Amino acid sequence: MSYHCVATFLPDNERSPVSSGYRCLITEDGARGGTLTALDFGDIELVFPGDRVQARMIPTEVVEWYAGMEFGIFEGSTRIGSGTVTQVMKR
Repeated sequence: MSYHCVATFLPDNERSPVSSGYRCLITEDGARGGTLTALDFGDIELVFPGDRVQARMIPTEVVEWYAGMEFGIFEGSTRIGSGTVTQVMKR
């Protein structure tokens, strides 16, 4: 299953931009741990800190996310963004 979302990357002058295929931890707000997830930004070549984008999320394991779920985007233990699931897509 994959998920469509709107994500906002936190502004940080020291961070590099990311591109489709970027893998990060997605954590439902308030939850511990996270799920390794690849992000696909479609036609957008690079996403810079501070950008708000639409993306497709492809988790590496089975999860039960839902439309309207708010989540954090983490790189290790550092929160680098947040977002909201807008649509659940069946494969």
